[in-house]
Amino acid sequence: MKNISLMISAAVFLLSYSQSIQAKYVFIAKDDSQATKLCVATGNNDLSQVKKSIKKLYLVSTESNKRARVATLSIQCNDLNLVEFAANFDANDTFDYFNKKAPKHMRLPSDEISIEDINARAKAPIQTIIVSAN
Repeated sequence: MKNISLMISAAVFLLSYSQSIQAKYVFIAKDDSQATKLCVATGNNDLSQVKKSIKKLYLVSTESNKRARVATLSIQCNDLNLVEFAANFDANDTFDYFNKKAPKHMRLPSDEISIEDINARAKAPIQTIIVSAN
């Protein structure tokens, strides 16, 4: 019984701790365009919403397997391409997705090791980012 209680306590602690360090940025759309919604989803690391936004943007004009590549070539979020934008805001899932789909000249190295002070990150204030696509 003590083991179950200890495991539940540890799980609650880890969940609350991970939530406290998770949000570093709040992304606010400058307009209501689908491209800006894609940028916000990219910054929020919401891969499911990214894929939905890409599908809405390129529903008719592009083959389904090339939509993400076309998006990386044509959409800029706050003057950064989608790969750079995701990398800039530590959106790891969307970064990996766009980095794999992007043309080689737009890809960023993803195998670099970095050391981060988690305590400093947890104490960092949440930054509000106004996002627009062009």
